[in-house]
Amino acid sequence: MNAAGFPNPAYVPAITHAWSRPRYVSPCNGMAKRYFMMDEHTGTHVDVAFHFDPDGPTLERIPLDSFLGEAKFLDVSGRKPDGEVTRGAIEEAMSSQNVR
Repeated sequence: MNAAGFPNPAYVPAITHAWSRPRYVSPCNGMAKRYFMMDEHTGTHVDVAFHFDPDGPTLERIPLDSFLGEAKFLDVSGRKPDGEVTRGAIEEAMSSQNVR
């Protein structure tokens, strides 16, 4: 859970060689792997109607072509590594990179 009490948007538990080694027979040295689970908001933040309306359509009922279209690429890498990408940063990048 995050600070607001909601589930984390992504969950990555890991199994290590050290943890799994006792469960295997030599010469196997255990195994390592990670799981990755996320909700439909992670990475896209798609707010389908069902998110707020129990009678609204769920994500799998939205046509895929609703999510396709033209895109623009802006380089905003000049900011601090933990800095926000603000509206001002986007407008500045658009201007300096000649993007409309």
